[in-house]
Amino acid sequence: MSRTDHGEQMEWDDPSLYVDPLSLLDAKRHHQWAVRAMFEAGKALKAASSAEAVAAKAYQMAVYEATLHTDCPQVRSAGVTVAYRDAWIADWIQAKYGDLEWDYKTAKMTHQAAQDHVGVVKTLAYSMGQLGSVVKQIHGAVGLDR
Repeated sequence: MSRTDHGEQMEWDDPSLYVDPLSLLDAKRHHQWAVRAMFEAGKALKAASSAEAVAAKAYQMAVYEATLHTDCPQVRSAGVTVAYRDAWIADWIQAKYGDLEWDYKTAKMTHQAAQDHVGVVKTLAYSMGQLGSVVKQIHGAVGLDR
């Protein structure tokens, strides 16, 4: 390989980076990591789902309370608009309870991120399972599985 060819070669073009063989023990460790990661991701998803439900309930109850308040503007065709009423409700909730809407939106985003993480971990676990299967087959074929 000439100097120019070597200089143009990217790190992912170097096959020596990917030929470090896995032992059966390495494959087992990868599988254990995947199982542990799936368990942790599942726990995080459950917690995020519960937190979102609590935040949604708190926010919705505050909206109901504000809507039923005697000072809440009533929407009329020639008077108060829906946008004005909704702004009044948002201000009332902010003054009485703080950032409940923000808390709800944050919990919703956290729940979505936890779902996304579960998907990534599932993909990794599947890949590691396939890798482990291949390692086991290779070791069996060459007689290293004893």
